[in-house]
Amino acid sequence: MRRAVLAGLGIVIIGLLGIFLLAVDYDWGPISDGPSAQIGNSRVPIGILGDSNSASYPVFDEAPLRGPFQWPQILAMLRGSQIDLGAWGKRGFPWTSIYPLLDKLGARWRSPRKTDFKYNFAQWGAGCSELTTGPWRQAQKLVELIKQSPDRWREGVVVIHIGGKDLSDDALDALKLSPMPQAAAARIAACINQIGTTISMVRVNSPETKIVLVGMFDDANWSAFFERIKSPEELANITKALDRFDIGLKMLADSDPQIAFFDERGWFFSYWGGRDANGRPDYRILDLGDGLLVRNTDCDRLDCAVLLNGHAGTVWNFLWAQAFVKLINDRWHLHIDPLSDAEVRRAIHSLKADTG
Repeated sequence: MRRAVLAGLGIVIIGLLGIFLLAVDYDWGPISDGPSAQIGNSRVPIGILGDSNSASYPVFDEAPLRGPFQWPQILAMLRGSQIDLGAWGKRGFPWTSIYPLLDKLGARWRSPRKTDFKYNFAQWGAGCSELTTGPWRQAQKLVELIKQSPDRWREGVVVIHIGGKDLSDDALDALKLSPMPQAAAARIAACINQIGTTISMVRVNSPETKIVLVGMFDDANWSAFFERIKSPEELANITKALDRFDIGLKMLADSDPQIAFFDERGWFFSYWGGRDANGRPDYRILDLGDGLLVRNTDCDRLDCAVLLNGHAGTVWNFLWAQAFVKLINDRWHLHIDPLSDAEVRRAIHSLKADTG
């Protein structure tokens, strides 16, 4: 009898939990307004899908703002009156162990719990498969937001910036060994397929939404690989694999006037250059004036392009954000005020005291 009562009580509790989860928004948790507090619906909404190259750095709600800053945070700071990344805050379901239960209950939930902009679903450690599968399912969750405000998202932009987990960092050790390893070719095909599926999901719900596909960066240009990858042959093998990925993105972009391709390797080369003919580092120094010289090396100061954790530094992200605004303006005439060189330099120099 006692077991039956306890079992019945358990069923009731689970049922109530299910009703609760079905009722709550998938932005479960307290949401605090921050630097991107809502200004109005005339702004261009920007949704982001990807990995740690786009997930905001968790210092944006601190005062004074010191950085490091990710590119969405810079857009919010400099063009928050024209671009809408969603309110800044902490959201997402915190208890990963019950994700399977949430799925079975059909709950609309967001994961993992992080502090970021509402429309930024990029997550540290995400691979291409996380766009549409697994507990994160970034595409489905962004599409849920688009469906809530379809009129706004007709003028919106979705950025897909992913693939580093699949083809960069430690994956380069395999890519360097042959012109096109079979496993790498399969990963590239799987990534392009996931990105294509994501585009289709957005298109079904918002045919006019613009989409930016960001090409693959070559981590051989990261100082952690200067000694691990040396020969021109190894670099050529890596380039061939990354070219294959970028060509897949370009083909998707060429098939749809509402899709643009961001050439990240070309963008990097325009500022810092690359290796010499013998495969050795031969990078330029970026002179931003007033004594600020930015080198392609790692540190947590403004004068390093890359942070000690291997992610883009503040100067890198200011310049990336500038190029992004130019791209979407040139392609779709969105009338967002361009980020001029002078404005970007002023903003960077305002943080110069923190180079230490």
